[in-house]
Amino acid sequence: MMRLPALLATVFFVFHVAAQRQVEGTVTDSLTRKPVTGANITLLRNGKGVAFARSDGNGRFTIKGKTAEKGDRLSVTMMGYGKKVFDVMPDKMPVELPISEQEFVLKEVEVKGGRVVGVRDTVSFDLTRFANERDNTLKDVLQKLPGVDISKNGKISYNGKDLSRFTVEGLDLTGGRYNQLTESLKADDVSKAEIIEHDQPIKALQDKIFSDNVAMNIKLKDGARDRWSGTIRPKVLADGTSLRDFRLMGRADVLRIGRKSQSMYYGEYDRSGRDLAANDMLLIMNTDNGLQHLTGIPSWFAMPSLNSPVEEERVRFNTSENFGFKRTAKTKKDNEYRITAGYFRSVTRQQRVNRSRHYLDGALPVELDESSAFRLRESYFRADADFVINNEKVYGNNHFYIKGIADEGVTQFESSRAATVRQRVKAPEVQIGNSFYSIRNRNKWSLTLNSVIDFRHSPRELIVDGRQSRLPTSLFQTYHAMTLLHKYRFLTQSYTIGMGTDNLYLLGKNHTLLKPNAKAYWQYGTESNLWRLSLPVEWHRFTRQNKSFWALSPLLSYTRKPGVRNEWYHYMGYSQTPGWLNLVAIDDHWSDYRTRNISAGIIPLTKTAFAGVNYTYKRPVREIFAKASFSVSRTWLDTRPDMKIEEGNYVLTTLRGKSRFDNIGFGGSIAKGFYELRLKTKLGFNYQYSAGTQSTSAKQVAFDCHTWTATPEAVFSPKWGELVYKGYFTWMKSTNDMTGLPALLNWQQRLSLTKTFGVVDLSVSAVHYRNEQQLSGVKNTLIGDASAVIRLKKWRFGIMMYNLFNQKSYTVTGYSGIIGFTDEYRLRPREFTLSTRFSF
Repeated sequence: MMRLPALLATVFFVFHVAAQRQVEGTVTDSLTRKPVTGANITLLRNGKGVAFARSDGNGRFTIKGKTAEKGDRLSVTMMGYGKKVFDVMPDKMPVELPISEQEFVLKEVEVKGGRVVGVRDTVSFDLTRFANERDNTLKDVLQKLPGVDISKNGKISYNGKDLSRFTVEGLDLTGGRYNQLTESLKADDVSKAEIIEHDQPIKALQDKIFSDNVAMNIKLKDGARDRWSGTIRPKVLADGTSLRDFRLMGRADVLRIGRKSQSMYYGEYDRSGRDLAANDMLLIMNTDNGLQHLTGIPSWFAMPSLNSPVEEERVRFNTSENFGFKRTAKTKKDNEYRITAGYFRSVTRQQRVNRSRHYLDGALPVELDESSAFRLRESYFRADADFVINNEKVYGNNHFYIKGIADEGVTQFESSRAATVRQRVKAPEVQIGNSFYSIRNRNKWSLTLNSVIDFRHSPRELIVDGRQSRLPTSLFQTYHAMTLLHKYRFLTQSYTIGMGTDNLYLLGKNHTLLKPNAKAYWQYGTESNLWRLSLPVEWHRFTRQNKSFWALSPLLSYTRKPGVRNEWYHYMGYSQTPGWLNLVAIDDHWSDYRTRNISAGIIPLTKTAFAGVNYTYKRPVREIFAKASFSVSRTWLDTRPDMKIEEGNYVLTTLRGKSRFDNIGFGGSIAKGFYELRLKTKLGFNYQYSAGTQSTSAKQVAFDCHTWTATPEAVFSPKWGELVYKGYFTWMKSTNDMTGLPALLNWQQRLSLTKTFGVVDLSVSAVHYRNEQQLSGVKNTLIGDASAVIRLKKWRFGIMMYNLFNQKSYTVTGYSGIIGFTDEYRLRPREFTLSTRFSF
């Protein structure tokens, strides 16, 4: 009987010991979620340290000889990070301990309270030190950051590299459509902008796949998080000469940004030339979900589109509206979902005159002229939904999307060779699809599955003076792939097999392209010295045409990072790209009233060899950012695109034969900020050489072109005002077998000045365009604007005057192969707007 109590005591003791968990976990960076190596972890019991451990190369740690007890705490310290203390839950082991960066610069001088701080691959800008009372939005502040550039469509780049991820408080609200968000976040609400180089957002691939991506994360001030805020901006636009034709416009947005959930609603109506489609433009393409393997429906017919060598707002006559919402949140299990939707509708008008000289096989160039006036009606509705699981063991991303498009363009053409022609192009389209991407980790192995299904239908139509051509097209695409990845010490290797299928249905016939593929990838080294070799191969099978092509595209690269400031990237590769189904689905068709396309069912195979080197330098504390690059490529085609002119019409024919094109380019930029002067400067330069052959009437005509560009910039923003200068200088020289075209020296110089008088900002700006013409000398154009803004606590009142000198047109000359052209564009007249901005 004595044995039973002893046995029960022994069993109880065993279960009690088993229930006790040793203290273990992982230390990670709170922003990038990458593991932190060498962090010091101290187990605190009753406020005193009782045991110690240090995180290994994977951020993991184990405090041996100690078990977790209720009330224990863990203190984590690490150079470059702030000290943080965590409560310990004995029944929740292992634990993740995220720590945040502090203002410390590795291998740099410590700058307390500085406006630029660098830690490892992260550069943090204190936006409160860059912003002033004249700034309205986040975009206004970002434009002042050294090393950061924003293009016309809102795309952000850092040291010459486009962002691959944009988040606010660690969440991606927009899914890559961040332009609207940067214009909606108030300058007063933002605190920091963090740039993360070599960003790897997929936790399951961290320390396995090295990334060249760049991400930006925006942090808000404490009082701006988790509250609703918004802006209402009504406007009145009027003709600046007659002071008549008043047009109402406006914009409104409301958003709520937090660390667990974010929402945004917006709407805008415009008639001033703004491109509202840019608000919803996809600026970041996710290359992990397989959508990069998809192809759009062939356009078949040339839809008119806005074309402008100057700011598009100067030549766009429009009535546009844009509405949408975005919503993202984290679930209780720390997963994320995102839903976005948008509606866009616009009527755009433009007038242009084109004069072109074609240097073909004759003794004299063929001269053509064309005057066009178009009206383009665009509208679409889109919606997508994402669900993401992202932890160290599992990653999953399901992306569903749907889009309906209704575009119609009507153009009236006039020329000296033909009577007036009226052309209409209709291009309605519906798109629906889903992509699934998942990764599962098990020890050193990872298994990736990717599946994409996409369907599109478009009954496109061309009507020229009552003559109708219809090409209703359906396209069904799938892509499925599986990847096995293994990481051992410094070597990562992955092997992928996949299958892509494209089915194009046109004029009662199915055209199918099968694309089985495989890829081997090796990565060896560390972040300082990294070799990468990619060996993809595809087999393209055109089933209806009974033709097959192999496509090999090896790529070898080497990354050298000798320190925190310098990085070199060398690469060389070779690619083979077969033509697509559009070349065999229809042999002969007119894309517009005077352009005939003849493919004769020929499928070209394009081969390209390329190599290059990129260098980047950064010293954030000194606000110095620089880059340089050199690239060279040669392309071979087994076909010759032939162009000839018959009775004023273009005939473009694909012929059998060999052709070659060469490209050489080098360039760079250096950006420097001056802390005391509130000054941002940048100087960029670039050289491009291209050479090749153009077939005309089956005869080869060789051409080459040299282009030099220089782009100086400066932003001076002291408390009393702001001065901005941007220049774009270009020199172009083109020659061909028939003649040597005159060199062109053109430039654009923009200067704007804002002077602050208390709560009043007075601004004036001017742009000088110098363009050399083919036959008529130099054309100079000066366009000026002016504005006045009154700033109150929540209100801003403004009056703006555009095109002060009431310039009527803009003319520019350029070269393209064996063609020289001069285009003349009608400009918007002098106009003024009265605006009000209310923020809450």
